[in-house]
Amino acid sequence: MNNKKNDLQIDGSVGNGLTVDLTNSASMKTVKEVCELLKITRKTLFYYDKISLVKPTIRVGSQNHKMYGDKALKQLAIICLYRKAGYRIEEIKKLNSEDSYMHVRNRLKKEKAILKRKEMYLSYLKDTTRERLEERSIEELVKLIEEDSNHEID
Repeated sequence: MNNKKNDLQIDGSVGNGLTVDLTNSASMKTVKEVCELLKITRKTLFYYDKISLVKPTIRVGSQNHKMYGDKALKQLAIICLYRKAGYRIEEIKKLNSEDSYMHVRNRLKKEKAILKRKEMYLSYLKDTTRERLEERSIEELVKLIEEDSNHEID
């Protein structure tokens, strides 16, 4: 069992927890290592475990320490990217459960289009002085507002 770099060596009996020698398992990360790598807090990582967003790959030792393998690390990294993009936990759960690349891709395309429109509005406002905005009629201003609100995400 020790011929591969990522193999785990069980060196104790099964009781309250397995005792595992992780010296040959370079891909497994401790909670501290995961937090440092992904720039998240222990509290966040434990919360993701509690709500079953991402579970540790294995628990080791008599204290059941959480260890994360490559698959779990990849899931966590993707979750961190979604969070940076402004997704709420409920949305991320839905995206993960749908397990649909096309759904995620379409969602991101919609959001990109919305951000592009917002960028146009901000650019317009930046380039337009307050006086020029005040010269516009109420109808023109309302039309600008309505255009933006007609493009909400489902």
